[in-house]
Amino acid sequence: MLELTEFINKYNGLPDDHELHPKKVKAWIKTQHGLAASERAAVREKVKGAEARLASHEGYIRNMQTYLRTGDWVDMFYGEYQQSKILNRCIALSYYWYGPQKDQPKRDVDTLYPDLGCIWTKEMDNEERGIINDGYTEHIPAT
Repeated sequence: MLELTEFINKYNGLPDDHELHPKKVKAWIKTQHGLAASERAAVREKVKGAEARLASHEGYIRNMQTYLRTGDWVDMFYGEYQQSKILNRCIALSYYWYGPQKDQPKRDVDTLYPDLGCIWTKEMDNEERGIINDGYTEHIPAT
């Protein structure tokens, strides 16, 4: 069981204006409880998409409670309304072990790579793969 002193020490280094400060997360949980309650009413009224939104709110609440309990943020998004995306950071590179890209590092889009010192973007990924046009075709109206 997590002792109160361990809980306080875990968050001691976070400044009050940090995005994931426990005080902010607790306020987000209250907001999400309110949104979940309104979605429960929408589910009873059989509103289209209400069940999915309810599941999303309940899952987000569960993930925030996990954060408060363990200190590990396990959701892809954060914020009062899940409006911000978590940035992934690579801590150990993996490499292709066969094929034409053998011994080259594997990269994911929107991930911070310390060896590059930047975030790997879609444009960088397309350039690495030799893709000039990533599927966008200009719409030409019929005459």
